[in-house]
Amino acid sequence: MNKKNREYYHYTIFKHFRSILATRIIKKETDFLPNVKTCVWFSTNPSWENTVMKALRDPITGNEKQYYSRESLFNCDYWDKFISPGELHSFIPVRLKLDNEKINFGLNRTGKVNLRPWNNYKKTSGFNREMIKALAKTGMKQGANPKEWFVSYEDVSIKDVSIDGYQRWDGTAWVDITMADLGLTYPLIMAV
Repeated sequence: MNKKNREYYHYTIFKHFRSILATRIIKKETDFLPNVKTCVWFSTNPSWENTVMKALRDPITGNEKQYYSRESLFNCDYWDKFISPGELHSFIPVRLKLDNEKINFGLNRTGKVNLRPWNNYKKTSGFNREMIKALAKTGMKQGANPKEWFVSYEDVSIKDVSIDGYQRWDGTAWVDITMADLGLTYPLIMAV
């Protein structure tokens, strides 16, 4: 399939989506090693990117639990006692779909999201060969496919997200994020 005909998703959770809306930017990861380029990760997997796992710490016991799947994040009912009825909990899976007209592959063109595939990232990230192999192996153990991975070495503006590209998992399907999901009573113009 042609790269331009694919859909590219940034998977995250509702808590981070709120931050993306507040800053209007999908920010690069910040906790990488020295000499390793930070980036924004994308996937062509239309269901879920299995490497988007979260480790959550119970505020009472201090115990940590790993949530690897979209369903386990969605069903993370422990956190329900800390939110109001009807409010979306912070760990609801969210995906943002890039506008294909605003994607560029590997060339640094201003005004476009410059996506690089995993094969390019392996050579340009700054990770050594052993670390690249470990990243791929860990991802595959979690059910991911590195051939579906793409990165941008620049922050990505929400102007580059497709107008219909804001979705959350409702337990059975991806659905559009609504103003009510965000606790808003006025229109939200995402792409401005």
